[in-house]
Amino acid sequence: MATIIYLARENTDKTEGKGPNITFAAFLKKEDADLAVSGHGVQGIGPGSVSELTVYHSFEEYVANVDERLRRRGLNKLTPDERKALRLPLE
Repeated sequence: MATIIYLARENTDKTEGKGPNITFAAFLKKEDADLAVSGHGVQGIGPGSVSELTVYHSFEEYVANVDERLRRRGLNKLTPDERKALRLPLE
């Protein structure tokens, strides 16, 4: 099963914020990442940013997840009449 981790990130240019963002820590709980970025904004004002990252335990798990996301995206484009014609549940 995939695990979601939260990356604490900050900009390397503390003066204007024009530098690249770097990850300085990773957490299993979003609340911990939010605490870690406090004061890591440009000029030390405000927070840095928190990004979500999905960690897969195998390549097969990743491929299955991508396939499922593509399938859902395709199904979401269908009209109710198209879903009915394909005998799919109306969501």
